[in-house]
Amino acid sequence: MKGTRIAERLLSCVTTPARAASQVGDLLELSRSRGTLWFWRAVLGNAAHGGVRFMMAFASAFACSQTIAMLWAHGILGNQPDRNSVYTVGLLVLAPICAVPVFLLLRFGWRDDHARFSLLFALVAAISFLCYPHTGFRWTLPAAAVFIASVTLAKGRRRNRIPLQSLAQISYAVAISVSGLVLFFLVLLFLWALMCWWVNLPQAFGVVIATLAGHPVNDLINAMICLVIVRVSERMRSAGLTRSALQTTR
Repeated sequence: MKGTRIAERLLSCVTTPARAASQVGDLLELSRSRGTLWFWRAVLGNAAHGGVRFMMAFASAFACSQTIAMLWAHGILGNQPDRNSVYTVGLLVLAPICAVPVFLLLRFGWRDDHARFSLLFALVAAISFLCYPHTGFRWTLPAAAVFIASVTLAKGRRRNRIPLQSLAQISYAVAISVSGLVLFFLVLLFLWALMCWWVNLPQAFGVVIATLAGHPVNDLINAMICLVIVRVSERMRSAGLTRSALQTTR
């Protein structure tokens, strides 16, 4: 049937490429007796259903990350209030750590191993981070606890690397969050330097950052970073399941 690649690309927008190819293959078999019109109606229906579920999971993850950032800024999580900057530790570290398990749980359900392990590691990292006020313990203890737990679980399951993959999902989330902030600052610095050279802008770079940080466009940037985080987590889960399936067949 013509257009199968278009159907796969359409479904890949709301799910993983492997799952999209599997769905198209199943629908092709059923369409032999039901016709082409039924095939495209089923593809569009699956795309709409997957899109709604993805958007609900993403919106919940983004709302969770913003709530944690707000609680951290007001000092409700046991920390000192940090209202001097929008880009706090709560937004850059705790928010992405908690956003990943929220997205995976709502996207794939409680029975998904990646969702459960990511929730375990997120709780260990967040609780350890909040319980120790010393700066050194904040960074070393969560990393050591998560690494020891993941290695133990991975050895217990031999070829199953889902615990390590879930740990990688959490780590990538924090790395993307920090990298997004660095990229945002570099873009602002370039635009500020360009404006100073073009129109002789008198304002300092810190004033420009403070102005844009409180602008609604900042929430849009945070939403885009959160979207990248959940999409990377979803793709890493798909790649991990594919490798586990290949190891099982061998």
